[in-house]
Amino acid sequence: MERVILSFGEYEKLARRVARKAGVSYSRLNVSRFPDSESYVRFRSDIRGKSVYILQSLHPANEKLMDVLLAGYTAKELGARRITLIAPYLAYMRQDKRFKEGEAVSARIVVGRLLSVYDKLITIDPHLHRIKKMSDVFPNSSRVLTANDVLASFIKRRLGGGLIIGPDGESFQWARSIAKKINLDVVVLKKERYSAERVRIKLSSEAREKIRRDRNAVIVDDIISTGHTVIETVRKAKELGMLVRAVVCVHGVFAEDAYKKIRRTGVKEIYSTNTIAGEHSSIDVSGLIAGSLNNQGR
Repeated sequence: MERVILSFGEYEKLARRVARKAGVSYSRLNVSRFPDSESYVRFRSDIRGKSVYILQSLHPANEKLMDVLLAGYTAKELGARRITLIAPYLAYMRQDKRFKEGEAVSARIVVGRLLSVYDKLITIDPHLHRIKKMSDVFPNSSRVLTANDVLASFIKRRLGGGLIIGPDGESFQWARSIAKKINLDVVVLKKERYSAERVRIKLSSEAREKIRRDRNAVIVDDIISTGHTVIETVRKAKELGMLVRAVVCVHGVFAEDAYKKIRRTGVKEIYSTNTIAGEHSSIDVSGLIAGSLNNQGR
C-alpha cells in the first residue's frame, strides 16, 4: 500500500524530514482561515487507496484540533485506505478526571473525537497522569514514542556532564531515564501546586546534598507551559549555590512569555524538541517518528 505524509504549513519542515527518512512521499495540505476565523482545509494530491499520515501537533490546541478533524474526515471521504494522525504534541491531556462537579473531562472527549476518524494515533511523551496508557482512551491503535534517547544524546553532545534535575514527580521518568543513559547523577524534587501561577518546590535532604556537591545542573522536564515550576526550581538551586546551565524539555509550549521569564533567572540555554514548532525548538525528533513508521512495515 502506498504511503504518504501530509502536513500543514509550520510542520512542513518536520514532515519532509520524516518522509525522507521513512522513505515515503510527502504532500502539503492547504490550510487557511476565513475572515470569521473558521478553518479551511484542502488536499492537493490524490490519496485514494493510500495509507495517509497527517502530521500536526495540537498547539495552539483549539485551532489545530479543528484542522486535524477536518483533514481526517476529508481524507476518509476522499478514499484514503488507512488514516494515521501523527501528533508529536497531543493537547488536552491534563484534564483527565472530573476534579470538581460539572467539569468536562477533556482528555477523554478530545481523544474520543479523534478516535471517530483516525485509525491510528502516534504521539510523543503525552502528559499522562491518571490515564496510564493511550490505549485506555484510544483503543483503535496507538503508539506512544519517547524522546528520552533524543534528549540524552543532545545533553551528552551539547552540554556534557552535570547533575540532572527533575523539577517534580511528574518529570521523574524523563529525568531518571536520561541520566541513566548518559551515566549522570539525578535528583527529582517535589512540587506543591497552589494555583496555575503559584508552586512551591521542596527538597529532600538527599536532594540538598547532591545539589551542594554538584555545582552544575541541567533541568529536564517533559513540558514547559507557563514555566513556573522550572523558575522555582532554578531559584531553589541558586539558594544552595548551584549553577543551572540549561533547561531541556520535550514540549516547549512557553505560554505567557515563559521563555523570557526563565532567561531572567540567569539560565543561559533553554532547549526543546520540535514537537512544537518554534524558534527555540532545536532538538529534532524526525528520526524518532520515521523509525516508528518503518517499524510498522509497509
